[in-house]
Amino acid sequence: MTAISEKNPLKDIRVVILDLDGTMIDSVPDLDVALNGMLKELTLPPVEVASIRMFVGRGTQNLVRSTLSVHLESDEVEKTMDIAMTLFYKYYRIVNGEHSTVFPGVKEGLQAMKEKRLDIACVTNKPSIFTEPLLAKNGLYSYFNLIYCSDTFLVKKPDPFPMQMACKKFGYQPAQAVAIG
Repeated sequence: MTAISEKNPLKDIRVVILDLDGTMIDSVPDLDVALNGMLKELTLPPVEVASIRMFVGRGTQNLVRSTLSVHLESDEVEKTMDIAMTLFYKYYRIVNGEHSTVFPGVKEGLQAMKEKRLDIACVTNKPSIFTEPLLAKNGLYSYFNLIYCSDTFLVKKPDPFPMQMACKKFGYQPAQAVAIG
């Protein structure tokens, strides 16, 4: 005879941990404007949005480094990183949330999770200065009981520590959590 938990492996889930960029929100249009603004000030040609889309997901420094690498050799990229990060932050503060869109079904899914009384966390590699405004501008902020960003801990995803800390904060074991990203 099959045990109930084998028929419904999500039965004991109490925590849902969601990534932000590319999972709940398509923020690439904002990143496109900010990165190409940065490139323009560095007197470099623009980068196509398709390339930028491929660079997303490994944190802000990797995003900027990958974008610069389209036009510069690796030693020049490293020499340019400090000013490039400053310029990227300058532009991204202006456009963050202005061109992004919530993927279809996200709000309905979050609402269903709330109705099931699940604890919901956003764990992202986006810095906190951008995460909370982006969630708020897109009407998602109020769904989360907890938000951990790239600057919350000394390590970031793919290290499991931020997600483990979310489980601990809610008082559940990792086996009682599901991560979506």
